[in-house]
Amino acid sequence: MTIYLIILTIFALVMPFISYYLGWLVLVSFVPFVFLLNYLSSNKYSSKKQFLIIWLVGVFSFYGVLGWSLQTNPQRWAFVSGWQAITGQWLIYTVFVLLFSIQYVVFAALYLKLKPKLLDWRSYLIIPSIWVISEAARSLFFSLVMYGKGSLVGLHWNFGVLGAAASVTPLVYLSRLVGMFGLSFVVVMIGLSIYWIIKKQYKLPVIILSIISLVTFISWIAWRVPVHSKQIQVGYVQLAQNFDNYENGDSYFDELSNMVKNRSTKNDILVLPEYSNFFVDTGKSYLAHQIADDVTSDDGLIITSVSNDVDSHTHKNRLEIYNPKGEVVTTQDKTFLIPIGEYLPNLVVGLYKLGGMNQALKMHEDARIVAQGSDPNKPITVRGISLASLACSGAITPELYRGLVNGGAEIMTNSASLGAFTDATLYHAQSRQFAHFMAVANSRPFVQSAGGAYSFVIDNNGDFVSQTDNLGTNYDSVTLQVTKSKTPYTVLGEWVIFFSLGVVLYFYFRPREIKD
Repeated sequence: MTIYLIILTIFALVMPFISYYLGWLVLVSFVPFVFLLNYLSSNKYSSKKQFLIIWLVGVFSFYGVLGWSLQTNPQRWAFVSGWQAITGQWLIYTVFVLLFSIQYVVFAALYLKLKPKLLDWRSYLIIPSIWVISEAARSLFFSLVMYGKGSLVGLHWNFGVLGAAASVTPLVYLSRLVGMFGLSFVVVMIGLSIYWIIKKQYKLPVIILSIISLVTFISWIAWRVPVHSKQIQVGYVQLAQNFDNYENGDSYFDELSNMVKNRSTKNDILVLPEYSNFFVDTGKSYLAHQIADDVTSDDGLIITSVSNDVDSHTHKNRLEIYNPKGEVVTTQDKTFLIPIGEYLPNLVVGLYKLGGMNQALKMHEDARIVAQGSDPNKPITVRGISLASLACSGAITPELYRGLVNGGAEIMTNSASLGAFTDATLYHAQSRQFAHFMAVANSRPFVQSAGGAYSFVIDNNGDFVSQTDNLGTNYDSVTLQVTKSKTPYTVLGEWVIFFSLGVVLYFYFRPREIKD
């Protein structure tokens, strides 16, 4: 019985992250876990065995959620192939899984300490709070372990957060009040409610579910963009692959020029992929100016990012905003870097040196290291439009975009180069869940322009008003309504984490409250 319940629990916790639309399964994903917790305590498993089982559920769950790391192309992000690539992928994959599984270690420790009764009303406070704390602790823990020259400590590593999967359901409108971790809190409450109903306890779960539904509806209505709000015309380009991979003098300029030459719509903003080299001086660069004239207004903005220096010690990923003439209007250096890909954590550097692999360390640094921007990212206001624009990996950290919107940004954009993730279907599913959450929670449009992956535009209310269905070169333009109105989440951030911490501390120091 135990093994079947464990397998069912793992399956339920993984499935919402397998594809974008399977996020709906998150509404029942916590139910098997509740039954597992009940089974372990009812059958008087020792605390050590319960702890081990809960942790193993976490390990195997993250083997599923983080499976996208095996779908990446290591030759694109580490310049290795063959047995070295396979070995490196599995090693990094397993290390990441073990680090992420700290979430279940925290959950198990707090759960076994507080020992909440599952059919007691206080479980609606205690168990969701423990879960939220464990998710937040894992995200923070990972950034601390990955600390190094180029790291950014914070709640930036949220793969597998239940609230992210819930963003594809109507619950996402509730995120305008409670944020992503608050959605996780609500998902756990829903799981408990279903458990209570199965146990033929109806009154409290019906009240809880009714309140959740009502507040979600109010959140949907309250932050809808007014009909006569400001409108911005936004275009985006998707590239089949990065510019530097085109051979024999061919370039995406030819394809893109043919796509836009009959378009009459002029964009206020044109979003290009990372490293698209749009205005680089090549034999075809004259087409870039022609394209810019064709699809952007006279005072329009063109957003992309560039590699500003070939020297590995000063090389930065620099977001640049141009005018249609190809002149740089403003720049902003990337601050959120990916460990092992764009910077090496101190832990990894230490292992390199401990193993006497100084030459391998230097090769990695020369090939991949990106220097971190010294100035914090901030909204970019140009010609009356305030932008929350980040490059590539910024798409997986909602907290950075929230800060930019709180600073006054009206629209969020992401210029990405995802050639290493072209075949990583799990990554695309989960990154879209993050994007959908950010658009709705902040009530701001989100535009992703990608090279080697899919591109899309999500409006303030969460509708995909444009998206690509193939990996070729694409272009589209849409009209978006924008507002300066801020949601409580945008202003307050992930306040539910602190609420949850307060709940746990209260019952930790007042354990008799749980038993009464």
